[in-house]
Order: sequence, then C-alpha cells, then structure tokens
Amino acid sequence: MRIIYFLTLIFSAQIVFAQFQMNQTQYDEGTFFAPAFNMSKIDYELTDLLADNGTSQLCAPMAITHAFEFLKNYRNPGFANLPAVADLDNDGIENTFKDRVRYFFQTCSTDRNEGTRYRQAIGCMDTFIKQSNYNSWAYMIGPHSINAPAGSPLDAVQHVLRLSEIKYYVAHQAAVLMGIGWYKFNPATQIWERTGGHFFNLYGYANMAGWGEDQADLFVVNSWIDYRSRPANEQFDTVKITSTGYLNQASMPAEVAYELAGEGFNFAEYKAFVEDIFVAFPY
Repeated sequence: MRIIYFLTLIFSAQIVFAQFQMNQTQYDEGTFFAPAFNMSKIDYELTDLLADNGTSQLCAPMAITHAFEFLKNYRNPGFANLPAVADLDNDGIENTFKDRVRYFFQTCSTDRNEGTRYRQAIGCMDTFIKQSNYNSWAYMIGPHSINAPAGSPLDAVQHVLRLSEIKYYVAHQAAVLMGIGWYKFNPATQIWERTGGHFFNLYGYANMAGWGEDQADLFVVNSWIDYRSRPANEQFDTVKITSTGYLNQASMPAEVAYELAGEGFNFAEYKAFVEDIFVAFPY
C-alpha cells in the first residue's frame, strides 16, 4: 500500500464518489475532465514522420503531447513550469503541437513504421517532467511495467491491470495514457494473437453500482478520431471497458483482463485488449 499512500500525498484532486451525468446517462460514480482543444490529424501534417505506407504510427507522441498540454494549461491546479519545446519544424513558432509531436517522436525513440515501445513511452514522459522544476512520478501500471516507485515492490505496478487502478489514477487527474493490443483469433492455434498496439488518453470514467470491476464507461481522446467537426466541449469519445471473462480463458493472453468497444476500437475480427496504463504526474 505504500504506492497508494505516496500518491495520496502528491495528488491534489479528490476521487469522485458521487452521482454523475454524462450524455444524458445518470451514473452512480464518475469523473470527467476532457480538455476543450483539438489536435486531430496533426500527425498527418508531419509527412516525414509517417510510415512508408503513408499511415501514422505517431499515436504515442500524439497522446503524450495531448496529456502534457492538459497538465500545463487545462488542469486546475496546473503545472505552468512544464518545459516548452523548440521550433523543430522551422516555421518560426516554437512549442506548437507539431513541435511537441516531433519532440516526443525523437525522445521516445519512435519508429516511423513500428511506432513506440511501452518502456520508451513512459521513459520520455518521465524525462520531460524532470526537465522542469518539478519532481516526476511517472510509471507504467500493468504486466509490462519494469520499474516501481522507491520503497514499493515491483508487483505493486507489474501485474494484470485492474479496473479499480484505472479509475484511481484517472480520478486524480494525472496524465493517464492507455496501451491496448490489437488481437486476432487464430483458428489453427485457438489463441488470440497480438498484431499491433495503440496509445490514447483517458480523461474520465463512469459506472453504475452493479457493474463492479466488470465494466465501466471511459472518456477518451484518440488520435485516430477526427474531432475537427465537433463542438469544443465534445473533443472526446465514450467507450466501454468490459471484462474478458466471457471468453475462453485458454485462448486468452495471460496479461489481459479487459477489452474495449466503441468508436475507434470496433474492427471486424479484431479485439482491443487492455494491457497497461502510463501515469505521469509532476509534484
């Protein structure tokens, strides 16, 4: 419990345990704080960073840029001393969204064709915070985590992700990214096999009392979705996180317990299995 005690000391927002309404739905518990700014399709303007086939593998740099913009300029209280980024695209203006995506592409060692590895993502988030006058609490929570906070055992962060953990970090309005794997069922092996992955931002959750640890609604910002035609207060999606307990467990990867469904995650023959979250907080 040391990790939870330490976070209680440094986080300044309170967890919400009250009724909550979103999109005309009355929930028993929830919180929502998606910021009203739009980065849609900025990655496709960075043509030299696109994959050989013209697609974008920049979901991690996009999501990290979005998260730190929230922490610096939209969270209350915010973190105004988070560093600015130089004019990396030589347009005469520093610290634009495109500059920051380029910066995180470089510092996260993102590959144009393969994307960003989980350990690289949390590492560059930690480094970015430490360049300011803040201390950094930046860790991956989930089966792929390799570093625990000082004084905590590794299994405090390295385990199959629990829904209660997702809600805990989101409710404290930290920068929270989620990493999912795209899995396709192989009828020959009778196993769900990983074919790729994706990063996106979490900015809230809501659930009904009877859902327990089995499901919740998540409020997410996804770099794959074009929000440009939406009002400023609708720059997000509501997606469902659900236990994978209904699936044949012999076919399942041992490191996952939840799947996502909703806008940006529904693809024929593929499932979006939740793997890890990436939590960063200056203090």
